[in-house]
Amino acid sequence: MTLTKKKKRGSYFWRLLGELIVVFAGVFMAFMINSYREDQLLEQEKQKVLNGLLVELRSAQEVLPKQIKWQAHFCDSLKSRIDREIIPGELSSYRFLQPQYPMHLLDYSLTLKGSEIIDQELFIALSGLSSNAQRMRHAEELINEVSLAYRPVTSGLLPEEAYQRGSENLYLARRFYEFSVDRLNNMRLLEKQVAEVIALLEARKPPAEEG
Repeated sequence: MTLTKKKKRGSYFWRLLGELIVVFAGVFMAFMINSYREDQLLEQEKQKVLNGLLVELRSAQEVLPKQIKWQAHFCDSLKSRIDREIIPGELSSYRFLQPQYPMHLLDYSLTLKGSEIIDQELFIALSGLSSNAQRMRHAEELINEVSLAYRPVTSGLLPEEAYQRGSENLYLARRFYEFSVDRLNNMRLLEKQVAEVIALLEARKPPAEEG
């Protein structure tokens, strides 16, 4: 092979290598830019979910103390009357409309298990909160069922029928009280769980930019 041909082959090789490097660098830069954009979108979605959860839970945190205070007083009043075998008037008309505490973002966040948006620690805390909220709703549903089963003692009943119905209503009143106490305990635990999850969410907020 002549020297001229060797030089041409060498020149072609280096030119080809240069072109390959340019193509590789272009592909690599495109990949990095696309990856950066995906990371940015993921972070935006994460902050959107976490901020939404904060708003939702802070709203519950604001309402719960008042609701707990009212429920505790209500339970004390129920017990006082039932101990004297007085049928509480609320038994005939007490109804819970669901949901009492709508937490749509809480439900949505639980579908993100294993994602980069909801980490394991946060998922466990949210799961516990959700489970307790479901138990509270179940207690409310049982209260509704007891209230619907109540039948008043009317003047047209025979003495035996009136006594039987009064006994049934007193039994319902005791169940009504038990489920009301269950709801109170669920609310107290919910208040604690909400505060714990809010602390976890606050810890996951990005650091404030220095102005």
